Amino acid sequence: MRRILLIICIMIPWNLVTAQNQQNPYLINVSFGFGPNYGGIGLKTVIGYKNSGLLIGTGYNSVDFAYEIGGQFSLGPWYINAGYAPMGGGYDEITSKGRSIYGANITTGVNFAFGKERRLFSDLGVGYSWGGTVPELYERLDGFNWVIGLGYRLIELKQ
Repeated sequence: MRRILLIICIMIPWNLVTAQNQQNPYLINVSFGFGPNYGGIGLKTVIGYKNSGLLIGTGYNSVDFAYEIGGQFSLGPWYINAGYAPMGGGYDEITSKGRSIYGANITTGVNFAFGKERRLFSDLGVGYSWGGTVPELYERLDGFNWVIGLGYRLIELKQ
């Protein structure tokens, strides 16, 4: 386990330095992963130049179909995004169905690029969700979350 942590500690700074030197001129990123950005377990896409722009996530969060809509700003491999996202789910006793609970979400993380063309990337991040309410219980849900995914960059723009 210590060897794995040592490799990670060496690879992360090296990858960040190489990512700063080579920008990713792609218009669309699509990734599969877990977290509020993915609607639970699902797909996330960022439509915009160099991984900044409109963020749309759709997925399943153990109770129903969920989504996130928001925006993302990237500077090299680092990103920050904010949006309206699921922060959990619950069982509605009146309708006998599960439903998602939505609120504001902010996430920051890094995209580690792989390969010569740097199209394949991993998505690792942490965030915080707040403002979700459960009307029947008059409770507010707040909490920290994490994001993990694997993605691919589409539609390269020639410079």
